[in-house]
Amino acid sequence: MAIQTSTKELKNNIPHMCNVNGSIRPSNANILNVFDSGETTPVVIQESSVLGTTSEFKEAYFKGEGEELKIDTPNPHHVEVAHLDPEVNRFCVQGSVNFVPQCMQLTNCQENQNKTFGLTEKVREVMQDIKQKGGMGYLARKYAVQLVNGDILFRNKYAADLRCVVSFQDKGEQELEFDCLADDFGNPEGIETLTRYIEDALTRDHCYFHPVYKIYGTINYGGEVYPSQELDMSSKKILFRNKIYNEPDAAGIHSQKAGNALRKIDTWYSNYANHERAIPVDPFGPDKSRATAMRRPGSGETFYEIFAGLDKLAERLANHAEPDNDAMFFAAMMVRGGVFSTSKGS
Repeated sequence: MAIQTSTKELKNNIPHMCNVNGSIRPSNANILNVFDSGETTPVVIQESSVLGTTSEFKEAYFKGEGEELKIDTPNPHHVEVAHLDPEVNRFCVQGSVNFVPQCMQLTNCQENQNKTFGLTEKVREVMQDIKQKGGMGYLARKYAVQLVNGDILFRNKYAADLRCVVSFQDKGEQELEFDCLADDFGNPEGIETLTRYIEDALTRDHCYFHPVYKIYGTINYGGEVYPSQELDMSSKKILFRNKIYNEPDAAGIHSQKAGNALRKIDTWYSNYANHERAIPVDPFGPDKSRATAMRRPGSGETFYEIFAGLDKLAERLANHAEPDNDAMFFAAMMVRGGVFSTSKGS
């Protein structure tokens, strides 16, 4: 059920300055070779020269003006690639996550003079109500699932025997093992354990949770793996390097990419029944696979419309036993964090 807000409410209630520190802070991750002995070494990014073919579309090719002759010309270029060692068919993606309690209130907020309610206090009220009605535990379970289901691998997820090992410190080293593709990930008790730790870390002051994850998969011997790609405006393909074991060209996965996978839990947008696809939690719900935003301005589903109408969400929460879709999306956005401000000239 969308939150309907007027243009005046958006103008008056969205603050000039407002931010929330993110509560989920992933590290950069590394892609490692896993030998039969259990030894691991970095997968190394290398440059390869290839004699490719012309494959791009150009309208000029179809005008019969001679441009089409260029498709007969080879297309040599340099690319960066990452492959497992020729003796290895198993890889490991290794990283860590820091869950911290920053989501239960605004970090900084300069409220507008013409506001229709106290935003800072209303955020605290709404987040506490969501917590008391089980919403933060529900969110924590979604994050636990995303941590172990292999989504952090992105293109590397197309592998056999996907398994995840999560380790953390609590009165000594603790370790939980999961089958990424099995029902309940082969360890329902482990999911519940992660859920409890994550919920506590998100909602309790002076609490934190620092799990290390290792996700294993099997592909062909010497097979190609896929690090993150750096944004290069020259369009040259540059892969992300994350130095480990004194190897400067070690293949890595960006922390932003890992974070995107962890927050791919938004099933609360109205079109979910048609798309059946979870999207990352973001103010306008972008679905990059379809190049469209699922939470459109004016729909009552964007974060800013819910934010400006938070008094209405609080009233709805007070009259229901469980948080609804808008409340869960708002809580997930608070966990995500960000700068939620408007300029004074807007």
